[in-house]
Amino acid sequence: VRTRQTADIANHFLGVRDVTMDDELYLANKGLILNKICRLGSANTLLYVGHNNGISDLASYLTGRRMDMTTSELVTIEFELSDWGLVTGQSGRLVGRLVPDVHVF
Repeated sequence: VRTRQTADIANHFLGVRDVTMDDELYLANKGLILNKICRLGSANTLLYVGHNNGISDLASYLTGRRMDMTTSELVTIEFELSDWGLVTGQSGRLVGRLVPDVHVF
């Protein structure tokens, strides 16, 4: 429920049209999350909403920087790859971090 609420809040600002929920990713570790991401093909943009520790571990792995994400934190990671299957450790570059004031919703 919390993940869906967080996704709805994020989508309020981002306006993502094609939203897919995957119950298998609830409280998933970075390995499972990465495995799912690598199967996405060549989509330009991905928004993943999840829980810690998996999401912080994944962001840390992808950027090569320790990332202890807080509740509702949004990080933007950019990749210079043509296919999500090419994503590996430290293949992403952190380009932004945002911690919204969740109390305004």
